[in-house]
Amino acid sequence: MNGSHPLAPGAAARLRLLRLAAALTGLLACGPLPQKRVAAESQDAPAQSTLIGVGDPLVGRVNLDDRLLILTASHTLLEVRPASGTVVRRRLSGLDPGERVRGLAHLADGTLWTLVGRDEFVELSVTGPAGRRLRLPGPVVSVYGSGHRLVYQAVDFEPPAPALLATIPDAALPQPWGPLRTRVFQRPRAEAMVLNLVVCGMGSDGLTPCWFASGNQMAVVDVEGNGQLFELRGLRMIQPEVWLYGEVSLRPLRDAFARSVDDVWVLGTDVLGPASGAEPSWQLVRFDSDGTARQAVALEQPCRMVLGMSRTEAYLLATDGRIVRVKL
Repeated sequence: MNGSHPLAPGAAARLRLLRLAAALTGLLACGPLPQKRVAAESQDAPAQSTLIGVGDPLVGRVNLDDRLLILTASHTLLEVRPASGTVVRRRLSGLDPGERVRGLAHLADGTLWTLVGRDEFVELSVTGPAGRRLRLPGPVVSVYGSGHRLVYQAVDFEPPAPALLATIPDAALPQPWGPLRTRVFQRPRAEAMVLNLVVCGMGSDGLTPCWFASGNQMAVVDVEGNGQLFELRGLRMIQPEVWLYGEVSLRPLRDAFARSVDDVWVLGTDVLGPASGAEPSWQLVRFDSDGTARQAVALEQPCRMVLGMSRTEAYLLATDGRIVRVKL
């Protein structure tokens, strides 16, 4: 998958890919989003210190059950407890100010990792110098964590091929992770690369939902890299030309959270299609393992990320930086 087919897209196409990789992780808004009324369950007039992602783009996050960690572009680590709305900020040490970070991984040994630039995994620290630096053979899009493995998508691939790879730091060569396989498009290589971009969300009990940003295929993968692949039936589709050259802020699948293989919640705009003549609607939609939509919850304001879920509630990050509690 790496190295055998050198990729040399034009500068514009590569820049488009990197921008989509940042935006389509569900962390950053891709273009301006229209605002609707504030949800009743969000706190009124929060202090600036409790707002998340305002003036400091979010580039990665991990779920630690009772809390989550979010990495920002300024090398700040946020510890967020959605149920209480508390946010603790810690400045990371050991990274050069100009180093660009993307993605966040928390491994079973307690270490935290990010992608620096396009081809280097770096172990993070909040108390001292950065730890190990692992140089990759080629550029990758982002990084996620699963068990003891760093999970990522390589830019250089020849479809059809495993969409995601996983490696244990300081261990053997990477191995395929999960059932997603890149798709063949009768298009220039750079365009096919953009249309095969994979995004991963969060889940409970070590589950990770991953999907093609431009399609309706989703896989829910466990810590061993085993997963179930299904299609999200009825998901609103966006034409390839829009993904490649248009505006994709109002996309149907912005984020996902897997409470189980049979209980996956999708956050997006007009997830199952717009109502006739209506303005865009933000929704949480629950899909089962057959890809059938079983429940839909209308949201009162645009949201960019699922922060966590319980049996009866979801905690979302609104585009204005507030934490929003939604009854399921």
